Amino acid sequence: ESGKTFVSGICGMPASSFFSYIFWNDDNNSGEVKDTILHHELVHVRQWHSLDVIIMELMVVLKWFNPLIYLFRHNLKLTHEYIADQYVSGQTDKLTYANILLTHNDQRKAAVLSNTFYSDIKARLRMLANKKSSFWHLMKYGLMLPILSGLMALFSFNLSDKIEVLSNGMN
Repeated sequence: ESGKTFVSGICGMPASSFFSYIFWNDDNNSGEVKDTILHHELVHVRQWHSLDVIIMELMVVLKWFNPLIYLFRHNLKLTHEYIADQYVSGQTDKLTYANILLTHNDQRKAAVLSNTFYSDIKARLRMLANKKSSFWHLMKYGLMLPILSGLMALFSFNLSDKIEVLSNGMN
């Protein structure tokens, strides 16, 4: 693909991407595995996930004292992986993709700012196994908002004063 830079065999670095650079050591992989990993990393490149990661790292620098910012950083990277996994599993068989994730699980750490193929395998496999929610399932949650707002409106009135006036008038 034009405009993309591939750097192969960098000191055993796991497959990862940073802006338009894709780093991987593809010596031991078959053609299908190489294509799958390449497509996964290209999703990160096309959607500018590296920019999100840099912005989040700047937020971590500014909010280092807030323990939630580390959770947000982790979840942002995991969401990026879910997005890439969803695209790649739509192009190939989900079982084949899950096997690639399991058999090519590389526990080495990549650079903090890169999007790596080998992060949180267990959570990613769980997400691959999830089925898309049906329309009616989503509508149940959509109907909750009008019902809750109606109940809040009904219970926000103070009727105790009017009940006393009515009970005094009846006596």
